[in-house]
Amino acid sequence: MLFYRGTSRGSALLISLIILILITAVTTVFLERIWWSSQTVEGIEASNAAYYQWAWIIEEQLMDTSVNKRTPWNIVPISEIYTYTGRTLTVFTGGDTMPMAWRWNSPYDRDYNIIALGQPVQIVIPNGINWSNVYFEFRVPSIDTTAGTGVANTLTSSGIILWTLGYSGASLYASWETQIFQWADINTSTNRFSSFSGITNSGSNVTLTTFYTTSQYLDTGGARCAWYVCTLKLSMIRPVETSLTTWGTPDGRILPFLEYRINFWWTNIPSQFMTLDATAYSYGFQRTQVINIPQITTNTALDFAVLQ
Repeated sequence: MLFYRGTSRGSALLISLIILILITAVTTVFLERIWWSSQTVEGIEASNAAYYQWAWIIEEQLMDTSVNKRTPWNIVPISEIYTYTGRTLTVFTGGDTMPMAWRWNSPYDRDYNIIALGQPVQIVIPNGINWSNVYFEFRVPSIDTTAGTGVANTLTSSGIILWTLGYSGASLYASWETQIFQWADINTSTNRFSSFSGITNSGSNVTLTTFYTTSQYLDTGGARCAWYVCTLKLSMIRPVETSLTTWGTPDGRILPFLEYRINFWWTNIPSQFMTLDATAYSYGFQRTQVINIPQITTNTALDFAVLQ
């Protein structure tokens, strides 16, 4: 009888131990899942916080009424760094060379931008520019360095880059193909622009320098262009036949775009694209984004009509 009672008590203890182990295991798994779930939720919240901080820092600056295409440098860079959170905004708005170094949109070279058929370049222009010191460089991209990328077209007197200059009160349009950038100007740096002639909106034929410096048009030293109210538009009007070869034989490749770089020599010009480099982080999560904002837009609808 005593043996029976001892066996019964031992069985009850064993069952109690098994039940305790099962409850502990279930509770541990349950708490572990809750902990990981809470960590995931906290991570999502921190990631969202970093995202909204990143978006906020950009929108906050762009909503400033003092920021526009002619005064992009009014955007204030921001650096707010704390222990677990922070945000920074770096701004690249322009300089005396377009594009700024390493602020390019050409996929072939970091110091050049792209001008293409149907994608003109439009640049806001201030007063005080000495156009004889401004150098334009248009070139065929180095797509295949082993085959060479020269211009195969022999019509060196034919124009390829059309231009217009002016503001709402006076404009100068390129006249004739000899007064625009030609095939001979490709793959070189030239200051020929200062000697180009054009037709004004009133029908007069004058040189660009005369138009920019005469009181009848843009006034002495281009005074009417103060605060960047004048615009220089460059349009590519013909595709480029390159000298690319396949096993030594010209392959007749046609490019609808060129690379360009313009050096204004000490005169700051707003970039074609204003670059905002924003970063925000929150408790180990970081969001980074680089945005290129076109500072001015245009179209090419009248380019051929103007040239004709």
